[in-house]
Amino acid sequence: MRVGIRADASVQIGTGHIRRCLELARELADHGAEVRFVWRDLGLNVEAMTGAAGFASSSLPRPMAPFAGEPDLPPHGHWAEVTWRTDAAETISALSGFRPEVLIVDHYAFDHRWHQEVRNGLGCKMAALDDLGDRPLDVELIVDHNYCSDHRAKHRISEPFKPRILGGPTYALLSAAYRRPADLTICDTVRSVGIFMGGADPANHSAMALDAARQALGAGTTIEIATTSANPNLAWLQTAAGADTACTLSVDLPDLAAFFGRHDLQIGAGGGATWERCCIGAPTVAIAFADNHRPVLSPLDALGVLAFSSRGNEDAAILATDIAALASDAERRRDMSARARALVDGLGLVRVGEAINALFR
Repeated sequence: MRVGIRADASVQIGTGHIRRCLELARELADHGAEVRFVWRDLGLNVEAMTGAAGFASSSLPRPMAPFAGEPDLPPHGHWAEVTWRTDAAETISALSGFRPEVLIVDHYAFDHRWHQEVRNGLGCKMAALDDLGDRPLDVELIVDHNYCSDHRAKHRISEPFKPRILGGPTYALLSAAYRRPADLTICDTVRSVGIFMGGADPANHSAMALDAARQALGAGTTIEIATTSANPNLAWLQTAAGADTACTLSVDLPDLAAFFGRHDLQIGAGGGATWERCCIGAPTVAIAFADNHRPVLSPLDALGVLAFSSRGNEDAAILATDIAALASDAERRRDMSARARALVDGLGLVRVGEAINALFR
């Protein structure tokens, strides 16, 4: 089976889409698939990420001028930085020699028009990784790992194309490191804190979280910040960690499973890392700095799976209050850990891989 994957990474988009596609690529390759990535040069070195994982990739040209938009643009259409027609044509050209049988698309910028154009050009079936449901997707399969009470209703805009929908955290694309996580002991006292605000973190929410954690827990609590070399604020974080004797900075960890498991409390952004923390059972204070984070974090807070600091992205003092509240309540943290682990079992990759293979049956 030949599988193409179309995804991007940038300071605006982050690195999470590429990260989860790499995990899916590994799962498919382990079952005999040949996988090739296609990505646009938007300022981050995706080739290094795909190449380090052993996958071939093709880059699309970096846009020469700022994208002015076009009529009927999807809500995140500007993330592509070119018109959908341009991207479709270049994607077809990049994959025409490879001739994929399935193309997996993980990109909020593209809708049914892009899918139809690329399908006609390549003659392949399509699967979309999408957790928004804000535009019609002409694909055979939609994978939406976010929590929702009714995924069919969420994606009703795509109903005319009759996709199969795999919805919920049981389909979270977590690496094999999460399949048998070690039991996490919840201590009465929070001795250490982990901070991860996504691979790019352009607004430097890591700095806000560090400030808030110090306000809430004092100077003696050990803090580890995880980030990537794609973070435009990396130099600032290196300086901050160097000036704080109880703070360390970890850059480009191969996966975050051990990081999430070695701290008593996590402070993190919404997104795919939410399900990684849940699978480990890491008690978490979560913030939202993207529009699609809030509809996920709010119901998870109501379920007792995490503590959503709804205004913690705006004010370190507010975030500090929410951190202190969870840190002081060991029983709540134990209950939160159990609820989180019950929600995510770490086998989502296996289920999604089977569904993609089933497209050929």
